[in-house]
Amino acid sequence: MPKGPVGPKTASAAFAHLAYIWCGWTTAPLPLRRTLFVRFALDWKDRRIAARKTVTDRAVRCRLELDVGKLAAHLNGTDYTHSYDELEITM
Repeated sequence: MPKGPVGPKTASAAFAHLAYIWCGWTTAPLPLRRTLFVRFALDWKDRRIAARKTVTDRAVRCRLELDVGKLAAHLNGTDYTHSYDELEITM
C-alpha cells in the first residue's frame, strides 16, 4: 500500500476521514455497499460488473453514481434527491 505524505496539520484529518467513511460504510444498506465494494475495493471495471449482474455497463455507471450520492448524503445526514430516483434500475 502506498504511503502518503504525513504532516502534523493533516495527519489527524486523515484519521478523521477514515473514521467518517467507516461509520457510513457500516450503517449503509447492503445492496449499496455491494456495488461500491466490487467497483472501488476490488477495482472491477463496469463491463465486468455488468456481465456479472447481466445488465448493461451504462446501468452499472448509473447505479454507481446513485450509490456514491446516497452514501455521501448518508454521511452528511441529509436526504438524497436526484433525478435518477424515478428510474427503475435493477441489479
